[in-house]
Amino acid sequence: MEDQLGHGAKAKEVYENALKHCPSCIPLWLSLANLEEKINGLSKSRAVLTMSRKKNPATPEL
Repeated sequence: MEDQLGHGAKAKEVYENALKHCPSCIPLWLSLANLEEKINGLSKSRAVLTMSRKKNPATPEL
């Protein structure tokens, strides 16, 4: 379990760095939300989606 969480934390870091460079990349936001759901639960996933909608208000996919 710890090994999976370690990889999840690294993956989260990679997604967050990528989103700093490309905040309009919808697949990155959705992937990060899915990862957060697996690692930290639904509330963290919702927080990611809320942030994505604030940064991309004209995107219906979010």
